[in-house]
Amino acid sequence: MHSDPNSEANRANSESQPLVSVVIPFFNRSNCILRTLQSVLLQSHTNWEALIVDDGSSTEEREQLLTLVEQLGDDRFRVLVQAENCGGGAARNVGMLAARGQYIALLDSDDEWASGKLEAQVRLHASSGDMLVSYTRSVIDFGGLRGRQAPMPEHPIGRQSVADYLFYVGGFMPTPSLFGSADVFKNCLFDESLRRHQDYDFLLSLEAFGCQFEMLHEVLVTIHWEDVGTAAGKRFYCPEVSEKFIADRPAMFSRRAAAAFRLNNVFAPRRQEEGLRAAYYRGFVRDLFSVASWKVRIVTMSLLLFNSTLPLRVLRGVLMAGRRVF
Repeated sequence: MHSDPNSEANRANSESQPLVSVVIPFFNRSNCILRTLQSVLLQSHTNWEALIVDDGSSTEEREQLLTLVEQLGDDRFRVLVQAENCGGGAARNVGMLAARGQYIALLDSDDEWASGKLEAQVRLHASSGDMLVSYTRSVIDFGGLRGRQAPMPEHPIGRQSVADYLFYVGGFMPTPSLFGSADVFKNCLFDESLRRHQDYDFLLSLEAFGCQFEMLHEVLVTIHWEDVGTAAGKRFYCPEVSEKFIADRPAMFSRRAAAAFRLNNVFAPRRQEEGLRAAYYRGFVRDLFSVASWKVRIVTMSLLLFNSTLPLRVLRGVLMAGRRVF
């Protein structure tokens, strides 16, 4: 057993009813999950349980996960094992349905939290009803020379719909920042049939259930996207899934949100991977005018003409350099 002087308190917490259930899906990521678990262990709020759902990992990976958890020496960590790989949404559902806490906080197996993340959200929700879902600002770490992106989002959600906020305004509600009532989350489970956009579907389901959303302005989550833009990141390329996703949910999208979603998730990836002819779709010009966002229009036109956003990045660099000079 871990010899940490707080271990007795940790055991007491694990035997009592936890206030927060942390749900972490896991699939063959023993090389990076330790930082994730340590970020949970270092939380200033200590009344939690952490449910790590092994989603059909290889025998070797599962054994490494169990060894890592055992070495942490904290009974608040529990490993739930699924024999078959069913996807992140299914794993999150297993964890949420097994949760004993009043609240659920979602976390991915390669991401990490700042130490005050749970404490800040518990404090916010203590004076709010069950229909509140909170999220925090986050930084994305691309690794290597690309480094970290500036904290996101720039603005909290206002009175607009979730779809308008995410796709038209350019908001950001990453799954590892989400926190809410366990009863509500269990009524809005992830769609296990989706290969992609399970996170968007979950947020839209929460909105349809009647939830309100509030952003904490502190940067409390680090999201690791080191494989984006690499061969490993190719698994995210599935524009046909995006086409079906929005076609199945017309009532949840305004015209401008639908246009922005299609331009960003259908046109943009196809343009870069398969060329202009494959990317162009019926309604493309209408979407370009309907989106009513110059940011989306400019990015789309850069991809249309150059198949790259590099000219925009160069222009931005020149403008920033000029601003420093003058």
